[in-house]
Amino acid sequence: MKKIFLLIAISLLWCSATNLYAYTIDVAKSYLAVQTLNTSSKVIGANGTTPSIMSADISATSQRLSFELVSTGIYRIKNGDGNYLTCTSAGVIAYAASLDATTDAQWTIADVATTGFVSFKSVSLSTSYITSAAVITGPAVFNGTPLTLTSTAPTAAGSATFKLVEATTGTYPVFSNGLADVSFENTNSESAPLGEWINDQSKTIGGSGTSRVRAMNSSTGTNSYMLRFASVANLNGYYKISHKLNGLMAGATYTFGFKYKVDGTNATTLPTSNSQAMLYAATAVNADYTNAIGGSTNYSLTEVPTVFIASQSAKTANVTFVAPATSCYMVFAKLVTTSADFYMYIDDLTLTKVETPIISIAEKTLSFDGAENVKTLTVTGSNLTTDITLTVPTGISLSGANVTGSGTTYTIALANANKINSVTVTYDKLSTVSGNISASNGALATATSAVTATPSFIPTSGVKYYLLQTNLKSGKVVGVVSATQPALNNADLYLSQKFEFVPVSGIANCYYLKNDSSMYLNSVGTTTGLVYESATNSTNSQWLIACTASTLLKFKNVATGAYLTSTDVAAGTVLSASGLSSDVNATYKLIASTDMIQNNMIDGGFENAIVDGAPLGTWINDKSQVLGGGGYSRVRAMYPTTSSNSFTLRFNETNTVGNGYYKISHKLVGLTAGATCTFSFNYKVDNGAGGVVGVNSQARVYAASIPNDSSINAIGGSTNYYLTELPTVGPANQSPYAGSVTFVAPATSCYIVFAKLISQDLPLTYIFMDDMALTINPATVTGIGKANQSNLNVIVRDNTLKVTGVNSYTVYNVQGMKVADIKSNTDAASIHLNTGLYFVKTNTSEVVKLIVR
Repeated sequence: MKKIFLLIAISLLWCSATNLYAYTIDVAKSYLAVQTLNTSSKVIGANGTTPSIMSADISATSQRLSFELVSTGIYRIKNGDGNYLTCTSAGVIAYAASLDATTDAQWTIADVATTGFVSFKSVSLSTSYITSAAVITGPAVFNGTPLTLTSTAPTAAGSATFKLVEATTGTYPVFSNGLADVSFENTNSESAPLGEWINDQSKTIGGSGTSRVRAMNSSTGTNSYMLRFASVANLNGYYKISHKLNGLMAGATYTFGFKYKVDGTNATTLPTSNSQAMLYAATAVNADYTNAIGGSTNYSLTEVPTVFIASQSAKTANVTFVAPATSCYMVFAKLVTTSADFYMYIDDLTLTKVETPIISIAEKTLSFDGAENVKTLTVTGSNLTTDITLTVPTGISLSGANVTGSGTTYTIALANANKINSVTVTYDKLSTVSGNISASNGALATATSAVTATPSFIPTSGVKYYLLQTNLKSGKVVGVVSATQPALNNADLYLSQKFEFVPVSGIANCYYLKNDSSMYLNSVGTTTGLVYESATNSTNSQWLIACTASTLLKFKNVATGAYLTSTDVAAGTVLSASGLSSDVNATYKLIASTDMIQNNMIDGGFENAIVDGAPLGTWINDKSQVLGGGGYSRVRAMYPTTSSNSFTLRFNETNTVGNGYYKISHKLVGLTAGATCTFSFNYKVDNGAGGVVGVNSQARVYAASIPNDSSINAIGGSTNYYLTELPTVGPANQSPYAGSVTFVAPATSCYIVFAKLISQDLPLTYIFMDDMALTINPATVTGIGKANQSNLNVIVRDNTLKVTGVNSYTVYNVQGMKVADIKSNTDAASIHLNTGLYFVKTNTSEVVKLIVR
């Protein structure tokens, strides 16, 4: 027999006027206040924000009450949500988050007629006691009924009387193993049980003649719960009583168990085999056993005793199920094929979470490159009974205090398997890796981490590279805004945009970045600012190269520990070494200068630009729309003419201002003023939906001195343009058309304008352009200080120096410092110079003075 234990300390003080006894509360503990009315066994809680009588629920913090002592016998009552019980002069009970100096939230806690039960009497309304509304009978007695006040003195079994039970401690805690009142010792005898119990016959739970807690035929303690099954069949032939389980973990496995004895209509009657009871878990209250969680056979069936209940030893039953959500129901159900009633006394409920073997890896993905080839993996196990086996792809190795093995197989021994293990993962920087690191415990548990790696970047010696930012809307390269300030530029012929990678001795994947003007890209001290300097400066000049693909790189400055990035993608945006590896503007594509410049064009075939991104070079439209990114003019792997990519010129479908054209212009550089030039290209035409365009959607192509100028101002006259063809089939079936326009260069640069005449609202028009070429027939132009040698020409335009007629030459500034040294002069060689005075010395010992303005 269990010893009945009250979880509260009692100190009785006689109060003659009210026949009540003062009650001493342990303010360090939390309690549930159980209503002692036989048909209730509900507790003070909250229905939403309203103080109410509720079924005991392990997950409801609003039901856990603590008591703050105001003065002798007077308390404030605070729930686990931090709200206080208060009453108003109108007799309304409410919750308040904060208190004033009044007595609205003060209560006298007193025994009721020496029974050990208590009442809560308002201090501000001296004759008012906490109670609940009128009794509501049925399967869910009082659940959610608001609290109110009564002036009637409490009685031992009245609705204004409560039993205080400690929430989680004591001999009989109200919550244990995730259940409420597992042995029914906190519930009054001949009353309803705690927690949410629901039957399917709208019968009152608690009270004489119904299912109720009784001090009779218990298994190990004073009380048990008598399930009284009906003598007549319901719809499915079952009489059912369900108990709601709360605080579950969805997907976890649980075992619900209990002890029981069985009785017929009285203590001297044996139940028949047809009066057996089933136990099963269900998602819905009082669901039929055919809908049991786990299937219609996943239940426990009680035994039919051969002796009367007084002589029975308690039996044990349990059922295991997978929680469908954070709550579900345990259903007790009896098949009724006879008219006899059937009683089942249950006791000592348990709910146990079945711990399954688990292996987890915190890092779901790992990505390696040449600069960062060592990372950490966190492997954790629980409920394991054997070693953890780790397997890795070729090129990856593991190490760590608790890791043994080599090659592709490693082990964490059982002694460490149920711990958090830090595993060092190393990439060999040689292999291309795409696979998984797998941790397993046989077939019981497994976890994986996807791992990818690319080999270290090895630049080709002597090759000059453009560093193209890969942000789709960029299309910019690393260059300058002044002699010493690194910034983003439109790709051009400037020496400041061409970089050589000079290896740093003794450090893998680490380089000095030197442009073709012999300037090094350096950080400023340990700050994130950048500067071009004519010499290296220790770690400020050193860049670790991290590969994300075969030609996609990140540049990590050794001094700052951060990455080369920009805050914007506009030309002229200053660069810094302040980025994270994840920054969208911190990734660059390397393009050899010989691949970038062909046929006098910057990326004439669009093969170096990022697909679905902005084109390289200077492109300008007349609607201030972004070039690059879905929906705008952009480089695409769609309808190219001879290679992988083309440039989609997207023209507006409605009239524009001015001359009614929507225009996109491309800047041509490196021209010779007075030279005859031919711009040519291949193309296909689309109406925006893969169909045929109309005559009003034709596009003109012409040269102009300023971007997006009207065709009436075309170089060579208003008729010197090329008009695109009108295809009779969609672009998927078109053979590429060839277009060209010839003009005389007005200066060292000008613009090619693509313009569409829109005479009415029409669908979108697209031109998929590819294979641009620029042919120049140069005029004779001499440089400053022409030497006597007849075949030497020194030309300076737009700060660009070009020397012809000699095999090699060197450029010095006015201080005598060498700023460029062309060892092998070609027609394509050129040098970008800042404003100032310079001297050119050729291999034939001729010296030419230059003034750059």
